[in-house]
This record gives sequence, C-alpha cells and structure tokens, in this order.
Amino acid sequence: MQNNKVILLAQGEQRTIVVGFRNRLGVPLEIPNCQLIFDKPSTMTDIEASPLSFILPPRVEKYSVHFPFTVASLISKIEDEKRNMDGDTCTESTCDSFEVIGVKISIFGRSFVIPFESSDEDTKINSTSEMRQAPPAVSNWTYFTSKVIPSRKLRIGLEVVPPQPNISVSFSNSHTSFDDSVVIPVPISDGEIVRIPSFRIVNDSGSSGHGVVKRFQIACVGLPGLPERILFDTDDCATNFIENKKVENDGRLPLKFNFHPGALSLSSLNDKTPDDGAISIELVAAHDMGERIKSDLIVKLRFRYRGLSPAPGTEVWRKREISLKIMKVKGPRISYLAFRPDLSWGSPYSDLCQALACQSEIVLNRVGAVVHFQDSNSTTDNEISISQPNVTLKQNNLIQISSEEVVILVTVSNDTDSKIILSHHSGVIGKFQQEPLLTMEVSSGVSVKIPVTIPRIECSKENAKAIDISDEVSSLTALTWESAPMTNNLNTVFHQEKRQGSIQIPLRCLKQMIEAHESFAAHVCLPPLSIALHVNGAIPEISHQRVQVGTPLDLSTIVKEQASTSFQGLKDCTATLEFCCARKNSGLNPETFVERNRDEFIWCGQRQKSFPWHDLEEVTHSSRLCFTAPGEFLVSSCVRIKRDQQVQEEIWWAPRYQFIQVYK
Repeated sequence: MQNNKVILLAQGEQRTIVVGFRNRLGVPLEIPNCQLIFDKPSTMTDIEASPLSFILPPRVEKYSVHFPFTVASLISKIEDEKRNMDGDTCTESTCDSFEVIGVKISIFGRSFVIPFESSDEDTKINSTSEMRQAPPAVSNWTYFTSKVIPSRKLRIGLEVVPPQPNISVSFSNSHTSFDDSVVIPVPISDGEIVRIPSFRIVNDSGSSGHGVVKRFQIACVGLPGLPERILFDTDDCATNFIENKKVENDGRLPLKFNFHPGALSLSSLNDKTPDDGAISIELVAAHDMGERIKSDLIVKLRFRYRGLSPAPGTEVWRKREISLKIMKVKGPRISYLAFRPDLSWGSPYSDLCQALACQSEIVLNRVGAVVHFQDSNSTTDNEISISQPNVTLKQNNLIQISSEEVVILVTVSNDTDSKIILSHHSGVIGKFQQEPLLTMEVSSGVSVKIPVTIPRIECSKENAKAIDISDEVSSLTALTWESAPMTNNLNTVFHQEKRQGSIQIPLRCLKQMIEAHESFAAHVCLPPLSIALHVNGAIPEISHQRVQVGTPLDLSTIVKEQASTSFQGLKDCTATLEFCCARKNSGLNPETFVERNRDEFIWCGQRQKSFPWHDLEEVTHSSRLCFTAPGEFLVSSCVRIKRDQQVQEEIWWAPRYQFIQVYK
C-alpha cells in the first residue's frame, strides 16, 4: 500500500492489502489467527475480511502477507441504487470512506492489536494501552548500536463507490484473458494490410449484477505524430467528433488503424451476449512506413470504461491495455520505373527516330524519363535515373508519343519468403503486345517488369494547381498483392491464411523528381497536340500491309491543338510536320543505318510542312511514298516544335505507325 493515499473500492469487488511482518527471533513464529481491523461508519456492514494463519520464518526482515477483503453493500444506499440503475449516477452520494486501523493477532493464547496510524486524528484509538492485552514495557533494549531509522507510518484510506464493471479482453478463439503486460508481435511491411485476430470483450458485473458499463472507449496510444487516437466510443457526440478527425489525421500517419466494432454496444456488454462483444482491428501501413519508423514500435490498445458515478460530476474510469509490437519486415516493392513509347517488346520508334535524324541531319539529344528509387547497375534508353538520396540526370534519346495513354514499365521486386500474386483494382494489371495481363505471379527473391498503361493527366491552366501529379501517378501505378503466410516464427500468433497489401511509388520520391526535372510532367500530362496518321485513307493497323514494289502509298496527317491544354510558352514556337520511313530493325546499328535505307524508297511530294504555332487549329499534310526494294518497313509521322533561335526542339510522334511488307 502507498502512504497517505485514498484507494477507491467498488462494492462487491475483492481487494487485497499487503502487510509486511518482521521476525527477529531465531525460530519460526506461528500465527494461528490474524485479521484486519477497520474503522467504518455505522451505515456500512458486511466487510468480509477472513482471518489468515501463517508462519513467520526465523530472522526475516520483511514477510508479506496478502489480506483479502470485500465490501458487500451499503445498507442505506443499495435500494436507492437498484431504483436508479438506468441512470449514470445515484440519487444520493454513495461514497463512504473508511480506514484500515490495524491487524488483530492471536498468538500464545492471547489476542492483541497492532495499530496503524489513522488519517483522522479524531478517530484514532483512544489510547494504545486500551488495545493491548499485555502490560507495556518499562524500557526497550536495543540489539545494535547503529542509528535506528524510524519506521514510516501508514495511513490506509479506502473510499467505497457503487459497483463498477470489470472488463476482460481475450482472443475470440480463446478464453484466456489478457493482462496489461501482454505484448503481441505484429510483423508488417510497407503498404501491407494486417488483420489482427478478433478480440472478445466481456464485462463482469459482479456478484450483485449492478456493475454495468455506462461508457466504453477504445483508443490507440503511441502512434508517431499522434499521442492518442480514439477508435471507438459509445457516446454519440464523441463518435461524430472521431469521424471528423479521421480524414485529417490518417493521411500523415505511417500506420493507420481501421476499427470494425461489429455488434459492440453498451447493451451487448451489459447483457453478456456471446458473439456481440467481438471486434476486429486492421492495420494499414503507409508505403513509406519503413522510412518514418526507424525501429520497432510499441503501440497500445487502451480499453477505457466507466460504470455508475458515485455523485454528480464524479466519474470512475478504469482501463485495460494491450501492447502491439510493430515489427518491420520485408515485403514487395516497386524498385524501378521507366517510360516506354508503346507496348511492343522491340519498339519501332527507335528506327523512326534514326530516320528522322538522318532526314534532318541532326542528332537527337533529348532528356528521357525513368524513376529509379534504389541503386541499379544499368539503365536503358529513354530514361531519367534517380537514385536516393541524391538525384542524378542521365541524358538519353527521348521518344514522346502524342497519345491519350502513357506506357510505364514498372519493376516489382519480391523480397518476401513466398510467392506473391499481383493484381490491379481495375481488373487488368497491364498489357504486353496488346494482350491484357489480369494477374502476375512473382516468386520469392525475383524482380519482374510489368508494362502498365495509365491515362494521361489533364493539367490545363485552369486546374493545374488543383491537380497533384505525384498523387495521380502514384495512385494510377499502385498494385495490390497477396501471398502465403509467413514461414518464420514472427507470425505464429495470427495464423493468417495469406498476407496482402498494396505497393506504389513513394510520394516523396515522385515529388523530388518532379521538382528536379520538368520533363516528367510532359510524359504523364496530356500532349499539346494530337496527330492522326492515315495510310491510303485508313488508320494504321497492327498487322502488316502488303505492297508490291513500285506501288505508291498515299500518306496523310491531321494535326490539332489539344483543347484541354493551355501552353503559353508555345505561342512563339514554330511547328514542323514531317513523315518518316525506315527499314525494320535498321536503327539498331547507326553506322549501317544510312546504307540500309539509302535507295529503298522514294518520297513523292513534300515530306514536311512548317507552320507557326499560333496558326495551329487544324493542319493537314499529304505525301506519297514509293518502295524500290522488297523488305519490311515502318511508316509514321511526327511534329517537331522549336522555339526561335534555340537549338533544342521537342518532338511528338503519332500514336500509330504502319508496318509495310514490300514484295516483288
């Protein structure tokens, strides 16, 4: 017991007082009867305190004995409590205080009381001699000469309150209740969703049945950046406040708790319905949780509740706590991101770009775009390499396609100990050679590249500030995954059938890259113009078009400015529409490209047409192509945008090209 502290005691509950004894004798001392003595008011009866018998070991300095006792009822108040069980408080104050004034010991055929000091001087025992059954000693003989430290005087005060509820928490499939020292390990990776086994909450209303729950709360304590988060509250006003705060706080937390109360309510707790007390909690980790939480984190689930109030304005709250140890483990991640011109394995745009370079007698030296979140040994063409924490830019050829969709090559690394299955909320994870990929299985320790097609983002002048490009790209490229349960001993508590979660590009990396490289926006936003190519009056198809040597092809292109975009910087630019043709796979070797395409075809008419950008509403240009040698060729058109007196230019290709198979 602590000194000079009043302890609240609910009616009908058993409490324990620990008393320490000292035996200086060299032999054991048997005490056949020892009982607590209380100083109680006349309105209080039935303080059940059973006498104990014990043996003090020889020469023991502190021998602790636990004395249990129970306050059964308050005579003048219990009927009033029964009539007012539906309210939060009793009509009259049911708080009565009393004290433990000593222990009564029977030994050697005699009984005497060892008193404690009372907290009220007026209610002390009249005289010490009146309680002693042996005459007081004339003098005391000291066994040792060292300074005697006076013992600390105890004042044990107890205050009785109405019967209170007693909540116990356990797993739904177990009847063993948790104590406050229990720690449940929760292994979780970035973006993973972990469902903790459901808990069962049971209320013990006591022997009288009056320990009802009047209010119940469940809180999460210990999250970084949020000292306490209320997950559930039976009070309606508090519940509305919690719902308003969820959206504000969840976006900045590295770990989010989703609470599913089921049928939990005050009636289910007080009526002891078997299945209505089951709740479930879901943990959702942020995609950058590993960076924001440096070590294992202890988060506590706090169950707070109260029963009847002893008086208006006074509430008696109790709590239970369960500790969750958040343990970071490895999971799947997006390790690399690259832009591609189309969904084909060997893109023909490399051949067309080489043909354009030869036609214009220039060498394209544009900046490409790729997001690289971790170290990589090599990069491919058309990429911007970004390493953390430093940002480095690699200059490569850029291919920009004037289409409504952009193709992104996403590299997913599986760092778990089991295979995973990737999917997308739209039902199609990606495409390859125009064939949709519904799901993809990735083995443990393997990285795969997935071509993902996402719609371009509309970033007009009116809503450019309202749209966050990083949020849009991160959400569009997000993938969901599920796998078999973990095989190590970290997950034995949960018995999960499978692990699941989501992976996406961290927003911090995307925002850093967008700020450093303005060219990224050109890849994901709508292009400034649309280009429509027609071959012999028809839209190009994926299949080859057979043409005999000497037979001409009529090519036409229509260029329009995008109505949904507003590019102020293009008003002073000049645009050039140009047709291109190249032999298939001839651009792999630039040294032999000219020889393989020198006398293979002849252009009839103008191959290009220039016009100022401010006149661009709808520009049409036509030309004719005639092949002089058999083989497989590629035909397309592009628009080159160049500002006056600048060397660099921006090139946009038509979203379609035509394969031409020429035969004799």
